[in-house]
Amino acid sequence: MKTRFLILDMHNLFIRNFVVNPTLSANTGDPIGGVIGSLRSLQKLARMFQPSHIFAVWDGSGGSRKRRQKQKDYKSGRKPLNLNRAIDLQPDEIEQNKLWQMLRLREYIADFPIIQLQFDSTEADDVIAHLVSKYPEQQKVIVSSDKDFIQLLQNNTTLLYRPIQDVILHRKNVTQEFGIQPCNFAIARAVVGDKSDNITGLRGVGLKTLAKRFPELGEPRDIYITELVSMAQKRLAEKSLKIYEQIANGTKIIQKNYEIIQLYRPMVTPQITMVIERVVKEFEPQFAKTNTFKRLARDGADVDFTGLFQYFQSLEWDQPKI
Repeated sequence: MKTRFLILDMHNLFIRNFVVNPTLSANTGDPIGGVIGSLRSLQKLARMFQPSHIFAVWDGSGGSRKRRQKQKDYKSGRKPLNLNRAIDLQPDEIEQNKLWQMLRLREYIADFPIIQLQFDSTEADDVIAHLVSKYPEQQKVIVSSDKDFIQLLQNNTTLLYRPIQDVILHRKNVTQEFGIQPCNFAIARAVVGDKSDNITGLRGVGLKTLAKRFPELGEPRDIYITELVSMAQKRLAEKSLKIYEQIANGTKIIQKNYEIIQLYRPMVTPQITMVIERVVKEFEPQFAKTNTFKRLARDGADVDFTGLFQYFQSLEWDQPKI
């Protein structure tokens, strides 16, 4: 089996399924679509990419402490989820059910031949970024709808699969689509901001306009904030455009946003780094099939996961060393 990492942004994958999948437990009548949908997604992804190693990476308790120190309202003020449900639940019931499903999914994954990672006060983004940088020679497929991961597509060994759009991004097509190299994507996002994470950028500046006025961002080299600001100042002197003025005077905003958005230097402690490396090195895939069938029966989930289970069993006897 060829070595290929499938790296799952688990909170992102779970929430997407929790929202759209209305499946109810045949035993209790409670929503269980987040669990069932996530397992179905896992089955599809295993079939698509045939990975040798699967990583399920969760956000740690409290999210990223370092990012919240830089911006107190980071990721706050998100809109309520628009759920696809056949039953009406109160907000507190929805939250309780969501937490239960997340914990239940973790129990399922614990019985699978999957490396499951979660660290307090640390975001999944940083753990995923560490895996990408730590294993540069391995083929890697990140699964997430989060555009922040585009910045990690700097070599031909890393891909980003965005499930909602059903598209695979890599260095070449990212540059073609956005006019921005992955190595410059963090600085571009620092300029325009990220509404989903409550990061306010420069008013009226979007990625398309930014790429048009600063084609240097599409060149295969790193553009630094000081250079971008200097270019804006020079072009403002030649032509009065709002974008040049915004960037020329926006160094502090861009720098603050960049420190939050960038994944080139993952915010993981040396202790976490050591744990990840040990877990990966010592990983021996095992599939507790009987436990899984019992759990599916208790959860009232009459779903066929034969393809996924056969794949898990193949990992047990055909696991390449890394």
